[in-house]
Amino acid sequence: LSPPSAASDVYKRQWSFLSAIAARTPYFLYRRQFRAGSCRPLTFSVRRFIMTSFSELGIGKNLCEAAARMGWTEPTPIQAAAIPVGITGRDVLAQAQTGTGKTGAFAFTVLARTRPGPGVPTVLVLSPTRELADQVSHEMYALSKETRHRVVAIYGGAPYSDQMRRLSAGCDIVVGTPGRVIDMCEREVLD
Repeated sequence: LSPPSAASDVYKRQWSFLSAIAARTPYFLYRRQFRAGSCRPLTFSVRRFIMTSFSELGIGKNLCEAAARMGWTEPTPIQAAAIPVGITGRDVLAQAQTGTGKTGAFAFTVLARTRPGPGVPTVLVLSPTRELADQVSHEMYALSKETRHRVVAIYGGAPYSDQMRRLSAGCDIVVGTPGRVIDMCEREVLD
């Protein structure tokens, strides 16, 4: 990959940076426009080999079985691009339309990177609404059946007693709304 000959130094640095990432990453998919000052936008696209099965993502046999049990036959593009990067421990910022598998992408990453059973939460997923917290917790719960991670959802509009009991019983992953998470921390049920 090389930038257009008329590209400014800023563009050349951006091309160099993204080309280096693409060269090191066999599952990189990227498209973005860059704009520096009043220059016209520069579109950068890299399309590399994308994993076509869950086993190629490196998530482990248990999670591959969980995906099959849920009826998922192959990873979506966002999953194929984000999961391999996430399980290496690098930060991932992914954006995709609704229904493209973003929740599955970070759920697979979290479940592949954490060990079940410490009795205290090792993962906290914050969701802006209780509906989204409920959706995320259901998907994580379904995927975690094979890995034995314990998932607890905490959000407003549900009784404190049930949520406090589940937290006290021990869990690995907490999915909640900010207000209820703060409440549980103030009550010293969640630390």
